Amino acid sequence: GRDIQAWDTLQTFKPDVIGVQEFDDEWYSAFKKFKNNADSISYTAVNENEIKYALNGNQQTIYTTLLYNPETVTLKEWKHTRFKTADTNTNCRSYTYGVFERIENNEEFIVISSHWNHLDSSLDGTIQKDKEQAEETAEVYKSLSNGYGCPVIAVGDMNQIDSHHSYKTLVNESEFIDLKYETQERGLVCDTYHIGNGKSYEPDKWYRGIDSLIDSLVSTDEARDHILGNDRVESLYYETVTTERALDSSDHMPIFVDVNLK
Repeated sequence: GRDIQAWDTLQTFKPDVIGVQEFDDEWYSAFKKFKNNADSISYTAVNENEIKYALNGNQQTIYTTLLYNPETVTLKEWKHTRFKTADTNTNCRSYTYGVFERIENNEEFIVISSHWNHLDSSLDGTIQKDKEQAEETAEVYKSLSNGYGCPVIAVGDMNQIDSHHSYKTLVNESEFIDLKYETQERGLVCDTYHIGNGKSYEPDKWYRGIDSLIDSLVSTDEARDHILGNDRVESLYYETVTTERALDSSDHMPIFVDVNLK
């Protein structure tokens, strides 16, 4: 039921563009099925017709991608790239960006979704490259910002909280702003990773629903998921979504931002 719960969450908040992670073959299939519902927004993956990419001679599914609302924005182009410093996870550890145009006023903007290495998820002996990955991401941000000269919104599961050196490197070297700190108003800001009180070796650690939203998660501004913007993005409102449907659909809570494009 997580596909239905995720779809319902999108229909409730109605974002223009969404960055998603770990979007596997089943998710692509489910969202295509939901698009046939005439009573809902037909969210579309930027790579709907190209969900695979080649890696070492094999076809792998693009897990990190973007969904968009075709009623409010037009997709002009997109690109998926695997990080040079990606770990042994063949589907994740990449970024996808899309160039969009708002139908209402023809404003052009870019959204990029990233999924960094998880320091505990690699095979034994894998050398961690978290600083190098942050530096590579910063260069991509700057390249998009300078190359297109338009607002750039960067979202992602960085697998690192704000105080970690890799995330600090990303912010400092990209000169992008973490929008939760530079917003006119904000709702709940907290750690977005909600597995509850379980330990990694416990079979039932993946608590879902409101029981997973324990006090230690909501007592900090730091999070594993982030939204940043260049100097042409003005943050109006920033929020962490804690509806029961959202908490049931993923081990990460969605975050969203309302912005003005300058």
